[in-house]
Amino acid sequence: MRFTFVPSPARPGAILIAAAMLAMGVAACGGGGGSGPGGTQGSTRTTLNIIAAEPTSGFDPNIAVTDTSRRVMELMYDQLIDYNAKGELVPDLATSWTASPDGLTYTFTLRPNAKFSNGAPITAQDVKFSLERMTSGAALKAQLSDMKSVTVTGAHTVQTHLAARSRVFLNALATIGSAAILDQKAVQASAKYFVKPVDTSGPWQLVQYTQGSNLSLTANQHYWATGYPKIKNINYTFSADPTSAAAALQAGTADMYYPIDPQDAIRLAKAGVTKTYVSRQPGVVGFGFNKSKPPFNNPKVRLALAYLAPRADKFKTCWNSIGDVSWGNVIFPGSWAYTPGADMFNVSHAAALKAAGKLMDEAGWRMGKGGIRVAKGVPGVPDGTPFKYTVPVENDWQQAECNTLLLQHDEAPLGVDLVPQNYDGATFWSQVTKNAFLMYHMGDGWATPDLELEQAYACNGQSNNLIVKWCDPQVDRLINEAAATQSLTQAAKIYHQVQLIIEQQQPSLVTGVQYSVTAATKNLVGYYSRPDDSNRSLIYATLRG
Repeated sequence: MRFTFVPSPARPGAILIAAAMLAMGVAACGGGGGSGPGGTQGSTRTTLNIIAAEPTSGFDPNIAVTDTSRRVMELMYDQLIDYNAKGELVPDLATSWTASPDGLTYTFTLRPNAKFSNGAPITAQDVKFSLERMTSGAALKAQLSDMKSVTVTGAHTVQTHLAARSRVFLNALATIGSAAILDQKAVQASAKYFVKPVDTSGPWQLVQYTQGSNLSLTANQHYWATGYPKIKNINYTFSADPTSAAAALQAGTADMYYPIDPQDAIRLAKAGVTKTYVSRQPGVVGFGFNKSKPPFNNPKVRLALAYLAPRADKFKTCWNSIGDVSWGNVIFPGSWAYTPGADMFNVSHAAALKAAGKLMDEAGWRMGKGGIRVAKGVPGVPDGTPFKYTVPVENDWQQAECNTLLLQHDEAPLGVDLVPQNYDGATFWSQVTKNAFLMYHMGDGWATPDLELEQAYACNGQSNNLIVKWCDPQVDRLINEAAATQSLTQAAKIYHQVQLIIEQQQPSLVTGVQYSVTAATKNLVGYYSRPDDSNRSLIYATLRG
């Protein structure tokens, strides 16, 4: 399907948007609640109805790395450690942990009353099994590469032994969905356990899943937090239509929808229908490349597109200024890891067009008739081949379509024709991993900048094959150095070097960061957004009638 770019009407600037959101009761990350028991109680409703994209990568924490799956798994599985509203590490299944003086051994003390949803106790052996399993899976293999062994040291204590001191080891164990504590007996009893995992450690358990339609969770009656969760049932309806999802919120047939288009979120909040929660999390949004074949195997081509890609215009038009702009950086202002200086694309349009044109000429793509570049001497491409490619877009991500329409418009003066292609959201990411697309819209978010770089840009990162499809030994070495240092200042300097390499190589074209937006009924009390874009605050929330 061919899209035609139509300039959007002028919208308020970032300051006006922020002021409007505050006036309408929009909650930013960290607002609206704490991290444990003690919130508002006395709910008269026990079922929460959510509209979201389908968790198409399944429920195996080792391999299900897409947000759609992790946002369900985070409610089915507990970790040893969790985050609070401020992004601080707090106890979950581990009540406490200590590190040895050399930082190589961590001792975790487990909750003695923790049970799986089938009533079986969560044992130290289950934790050992789960941690060892994490080291072999795509989700956390890179992040836990320094963990040499796990030892059960008591009925409720477990020790991990690291090969090297790591500042970010604990963050890996707090990764929602992925760092799941599993029932060893249940997992090993059936090769199909993860098709419908029922004996799980989290606040809710899966009771029903119909592909392409819906799923249901019910409260774990054996959950260690006595009296929680208050919301007994959570029903998900899968939807790829943001318009109908917003209409369901407005009609009251849905209680929560994520991620919602910012414009819809602001409209519904202004009407007094919902509250809006913005998660200011580290992340990237932009375009991925299949770099195994022309034209995107040539970094000059990728750099050329980066010069003219939509940045500030995308930020304003597609996201109502909710997010941030990249001019070459992948870590953004406000983060401890941000350092200025990775901004090579922050130049005038004339300068950008000149630089991009020179790069395309050097890569063998010369301007042809009709204003479209054609190949001349490009290895593997017949001379005269026009630079025209489709850019698949998830059909259930409204901002992705907007971003790609702007890409088509902004790259046209360079003589390239990048045509947005609406693609089934249920199979989009599986096709990305199979290298089915030459170029595609992408985006992801993480709990910390450390996890962003480890998971997206390290060779074995869980999101590497979705975001960058790239392996640079120098980048791996620098990321490992940043993880090992205890100094945030030093880590930020190292990450600056990583960003300069990324800026020159453009393994993916990052144009900014999206801040995930969730809209929920005003009757949902005690819910708050988190820096890792998690819904786990639902554990202590209540739903008024």
